[in-house]
Amino acid sequence: MFSSIPALFSKFRHSEDGAVTVDWIVLTAAIVGLSIAVLTQVAEGATTASDKVARCSRIVGNQLLRDQSTDTRSYEWRLARAQRNCGRI
Repeated sequence: MFSSIPALFSKFRHSEDGAVTVDWIVLTAAIVGLSIAVLTQVAEGATTASDKVARCSRIVGNQLLRDQSTDTRSYEWRLARAQRNCGRI
């Protein structure tokens, strides 16, 4: 029984069967980690952009409601005013 232990240890030390599996696990973990980092940054940017779009929509909507019955100015003038007001956001 004791004579086979060095042979088993030698066989285990020279075996490379699990090396590919470890490589794949490390590479997969790295890809998942980088994906999470990128998606976090994209999500923050998308949230900021959507907040700005919502604020601009409220500004334009309020202007159109206010101007609907009393203002006789052209659509182009209203659009230019909306662009000026939303450009400050």
